[in-house]
Amino acid sequence: TNIPRRYASLVSKKGFEDLLINAINKSNEGITISSIDQPDSPLIFVNDGFERLTWYAKEDVIGKNCRFLQGKETDHAAVDVLRHAISNKQQTTVELLNYKKDGTPFWNRLSITPLKNESGITTHYVGVQSDITEIRETQKELTEANNILALFKDKINFDLYQARIAQSFIMPSILPIDERVRFSSLFEPKEQIGGDFYDVIELDKGIYGILIADVTGHGIPAALLTFMTSFAFQSSALKFYSPAKVVTATNEKLFN
Repeated sequence: TNIPRRYASLVSKKGFEDLLINAINKSNEGITISSIDQPDSPLIFVNDGFERLTWYAKEDVIGKNCRFLQGKETDHAAVDVLRHAISNKQQTTVELLNYKKDGTPFWNRLSITPLKNESGITTHYVGVQSDITEIRETQKELTEANNILALFKDKINFDLYQARIAQSFIMPSILPIDERVRFSSLFEPKEQIGGDFYDVIELDKGIYGILIADVTGHGIPAALLTFMTSFAFQSSALKFYSPAKVVTATNEKLFN
């Protein structure tokens, strides 16, 4: 409560203490002070924010160790971190599951800081507690959503892989051999499965029908159209030599 000399005329020491306590009580955070130079480190002060946070009244908790907020689901590892920091007179921050007076669980972000006397000996700890239940629940929901998305992604990738294998069957595995012309091809879809395809069909001896098709779009919708178009083309091409008639017949099959 030492007041800088230049401000001493603005407020009395008692007035400053009242102002400080009022500010602490108005805080939304729970603020506690425990005395570690007494047996079991009891609480000697809790603010109004602590009452609002935990639903414990001051008279319920003063003189008790703050462990009464712990319960069956409280993580022992987080508690051990607190104990280690206190035993070594260190500051630390942990997140642990605590319980309100009626047993309602809430996630508490607890920060503890040692307070030393004029001799440099740690005599008290100040604790600042924040309810982060909503944040933790949001994190949990995001984690679950990411897990679902990961499973969905794996399933989609597997389906795309299967579709790519299926698509490979509609491509000509062996191209015709002719002394007058050599057929060769290279097919590299932009995505795992594409909508473009080609075919070479021997309509009659020495007469070939060649198709190079570019289906609008990418992915599965384009691939589905590819399958339908390929089968419709193969059926129509064997009936006509005229490209116009083949395209017309293929279009009619697709339209229907």
